[in-house]
Amino acid sequence: MNCRKTMAGALDAAVLGIFRRARYHQELGDRYMAYANGMLPKAFGNCYRAFLEGQLKNYKNLAYLQVQGQTLLIDMDIIGVDIEANGQKTNQAAFATGLLWYSIKLLDNIIDENNLKGNELADFLHAAQESWASGKTMHGTSEKEHVINATACVLNSGYAGRPDGYMRALTELCDAELGYIYSKRGQKVEHAKAVGKTSAELTIRLVEQYMPGYPYGCEEFLIEQGITGKLFDDFKDRRIDREQGGGYEESEIRGLAAQGLRHFYRHFKALPSFRARWRNFNFIVLASLFHAKELLRTKEKS
Repeated sequence: MNCRKTMAGALDAAVLGIFRRARYHQELGDRYMAYANGMLPKAFGNCYRAFLEGQLKNYKNLAYLQVQGQTLLIDMDIIGVDIEANGQKTNQAAFATGLLWYSIKLLDNIIDENNLKGNELADFLHAAQESWASGKTMHGTSEKEHVINATACVLNSGYAGRPDGYMRALTELCDAELGYIYSKRGQKVEHAKAVGKTSAELTIRLVEQYMPGYPYGCEEFLIEQGITGKLFDDFKDRRIDREQGGGYEESEIRGLAAQGLRHFYRHFKALPSFRARWRNFNFIVLASLFHAKELLRTKEKS
């Protein structure tokens, strides 16, 4: 393990020494988490605090709060937002985004742990959606209702709000997820793309509350990035998903890879300048470094 850590440290130094914007992107993540750790007690308030803080001790749950917030800040840097001049607004937007996807991860955990399917799954997602929209808690005492109430508490704390279009985007994401889970043979890639697209749109609608005018003409880039990310994750996890009885048919894997490459190219092409593309390339280098360290087992896999 010490040898692997030494290798990871050397890899860090070499890569971040060459790609300096990637180093800045890493620093954005460190600064964001320092901000987030200070804000979490206020976001959770006294409502389900013990449960929510306990869930953050799970690395996979924490990663959703951390990675999603950091990614938003990096995206802002890519499209030309001056992070240093807009520190308060960008931190607030990143924290709200992290809380959103952390809450969605908690719902996803319940779906996996309880093997929810069919009408039971649809009812669960719709109940969560309605609770988030209204801010009202459910009166049941089951684990599912407990998680819905806890996540509703977070997302109605005043740090995530409900701007125009936000709940519509959340509804579309729930519908896209159901379509993805129950996709017919040969249709899973298209449903995965819908999940990636609606995920990006949901984040955009949320961030607009803190940064009026966002994403400043770069919505196509963010949507293509969302689609690419979803397809990449599916390709990366294809064997694990198959072992768990889900995932893609073997005949769909080639199409999954081809669509991933197509949208990867399109997300680069959508950027307006060489500088933006270079910053995006630095982000990809940083993400690749993270995955390389996962392979070296210096981080728990997310």
